Amino acid sequence: MIKRVIQVAVVIPAFAAGLLMGVSPAVATTASEPTVPSVDVQAEKCGAFLGDGIRVRQAPRLNAPVNGYGYRSDCVLYNESTRGDLADCGARSTDVWTRVEILDSPVTGWVADCWLRR
Repeated sequence: MIKRVIQVAVVIPAFAAGLLMGVSPAVATTASEPTVPSVDVQAEKCGAFLGDGIRVRQAPRLNAPVNGYGYRSDCVLYNESTRGDLADCGARSTDVWTRVEILDSPVTGWVADCWLRR
């Protein structure tokens, strides 16, 4: 599972209230800000697909069911790699597959490494 850092702050209401009351922005944003601890997590690796309509599969196999599709505009988070079926990506081929998650999408699964830019 890919971890994300979540931080919550209520800055804009304090800033706006301070401006309405004639308080400087520096005082307005620090007066009522809640303190939220940050969490240290492993950095995510974000890459991209090298084509459009790239199949994201349930397993690193060419005949595995397709979970969804990736596009050049997607931000791809990746974690582990493994050996699987030999995949032909046009000019290149590989048997290395990477488990990915498409950011802002429920699609996760395996993609032949030659379809990814890291």
